[in-house]
Amino acid sequence: MYGDEKKHYMMVRDYGLTLLKANPGSTIQIATIPQPDGTVIFDIMYVCLSGCRDGFKAGCRPLIGLDDAFLKTQFGGQILSAVGQDANHHIYVIAWGLVPAMQEVMPRVHHRFCVWYLWRNFNKNWKDLELRGLLWECARATTFQEFRDTMNKIKRISEDAWAYLNKWPRDSWTKCQFSHKPKLDSICNNACEVFNSKIKEARAKPIITLLEEVRMFVMRTIARNKVKLSNRVGKLPPVIKSILEKVRKESKNWHPIWTGNDGYEKFEVHGYSTNHVVDLGKKLCTCQFWMLTGIPCVHACAALSRVNKSPDDFCHPLVTMESYKATYNHHINPIPGQLLWEVSEFNKPRAPKVKRPPEKLKMKRRMDSDEKHGGGKRSRIDIKNNDNTHLKRQLGKFTCSYCGDKGHTKRGCKKKRLADAAVAAAATVEAATKNSLNKFTRIYFIHI
Repeated sequence: MYGDEKKHYMMVRDYGLTLLKANPGSTIQIATIPQPDGTVIFDIMYVCLSGCRDGFKAGCRPLIGLDDAFLKTQFGGQILSAVGQDANHHIYVIAWGLVPAMQEVMPRVHHRFCVWYLWRNFNKNWKDLELRGLLWECARATTFQEFRDTMNKIKRISEDAWAYLNKWPRDSWTKCQFSHKPKLDSICNNACEVFNSKIKEARAKPIITLLEEVRMFVMRTIARNKVKLSNRVGKLPPVIKSILEKVRKESKNWHPIWTGNDGYEKFEVHGYSTNHVVDLGKKLCTCQFWMLTGIPCVHACAALSRVNKSPDDFCHPLVTMESYKATYNHHINPIPGQLLWEVSEFNKPRAPKVKRPPEKLKMKRRMDSDEKHGGGKRSRIDIKNNDNTHLKRQLGKFTCSYCGDKGHTKRGCKKKRLADAAVAAAATVEAATKNSLNKFTRIYFIHI
């Protein structure tokens, strides 16, 4: 659907009513702002289809990523998405629209920050490359001791940087303090970023067209993922199986020692950089990787190989094919075309006030001030022309592997060219000499 953007806002109630009729049990909420003349102006719309909700509850990890993206229309606005992940790490869209802050709606649930955004804000005040790297080390630390030691390194370099990081709740940005319930150790909101990239073009279209393209994308994704692994043989999805195989290979570097308990379940696993304790019965390891992801860690795999048991049987149910199939047992029902939509008896909302100036809409992302000269080790921006859109490739001085001089490579080395020419000339002379000798020998035998 295309056409007049203002007319699209007048159809949102009809569209929502049609969605509810086709998908019973869904949640469709539309908020408007009353006007003195009796009309209403569109404010908020929230869509959570029953198929998406039930599929998420049936088999996805209990962790929801929230992110918003700006609409590239004359009326502006934002679209907020709630995205989860299935047992095979596919994105699973749960709801879209605009809702109040989750901290107010669910104050007792576990919250996480996207460390990438935390890093960007950190980068505005501290440009030191070592500090940037230490921030990521803190976020990836799975044990409190590792996190504490890294934070102490930051404190020795900059107490202000340490104080900035220390003020944030640790259970929101470092793995060592994450809840073990979601069985997902993500520190970045990549699932939402993937979804936003999929609807990038749709965000420049009228509101009904946008909502329809989002619904169609979600419906096609569910159907495609259901068929993709329908004939899968084995207990684990392919992505989880691949991760587990890598862990099993690394476990060969660890040496498990049985403690002597009756169940043959408790082990002390020795290796670099420190020893760890594994309890196969409780599915615990002091490195916490097993509890965070639901996948046995290298220490657990080493202990399991000692007792001749398969790590596949010790994975959490949330990362198995059973949960994957349970997720995609649910689907979204189709809806008819616009001419067959339900007609709402409520007032038709008017479009919101135009928030953009009368100029050409900008489709590219607006960069922060700290992004002007990039965030890498070297500035790749054309500073001379003040161009921060087209990146220039900056390379250091080359060193020739043939002559050892700087400023050129072996391919363009003049000394190598001269040497190659001399070798070719010598080869030509030698070939000519051999031809002459062969000719003289043939003549000599003929005269005899």
